[in-house]
Amino acid sequence: LSDQHNKKQSGLIDEIDEIFKKGVESSEYILLRHKFTGLDIKGLRLALDQIKAKSNGRAIVAVLASISTSEDKSFVLVYVADNVEGVSAKDVLAKINSIAGGSGGGRDSMAQGFITDTSKLNEALVSDGILF
Repeated sequence: LSDQHNKKQSGLIDEIDEIFKKGVESSEYILLRHKFTGLDIKGLRLALDQIKAKSNGRAIVAVLASISTSEDKSFVLVYVADNVEGVSAKDVLAKINSIAGGSGGGRDSMAQGFITDTSKLNEALVSDGILF
């Protein structure tokens, strides 16, 4: 069991490195977007914890999603670091839900929910409009 856990952890760390490589930098923050497969909301929170640890205090906005292996539902987690101004995690989630359906809620710093139209998840994640 511990070998399987270590492999999962190692794979997640590799994915986190890739998320940072694909991050989009602006003058105010780094936008990190990623779609996982098979993580539940707890798995997304674990991934977010890894991202926050790796950010070293940098201003980040993270939009993380996961499609279940049966592709019948998706979870979304949005995080806005304390040092980012003018971006609300709950507003970002609402915009994602307006594109791909679903619902959720939270605070300005972190929000979570689900998507009902998984076919539109990619469109929602890459939409520049989710932050404006």
